[in-house]
Amino acid sequence: MVTPSAVATAPETLGPPLLSLEEVSEWTGTAKSTLYSMMSQRRGPRSLKIGRTLRFRPTDIQDWINELASAREAGR
Repeated sequence: MVTPSAVATAPETLGPPLLSLEEVSEWTGTAKSTLYSMMSQRRGPRSLKIGRTLRFRPTDIQDWINELASAREAGR
């Protein structure tokens, strides 16, 4: 049985909500097709497959963006 106090703390223990591919596309300004292509080449953000859908942790998206920025700065 789930108690009211457990429900009240559930979001905190679960962490931030997962993002859809559409949300990642909007957040990064990257086309969905480009994200699919990058992920197939293992250059895109880490994703989770839940059922038939892809989901992304916000922290994984931020880490991926930071990695891209670091690689770009290292290449200068």
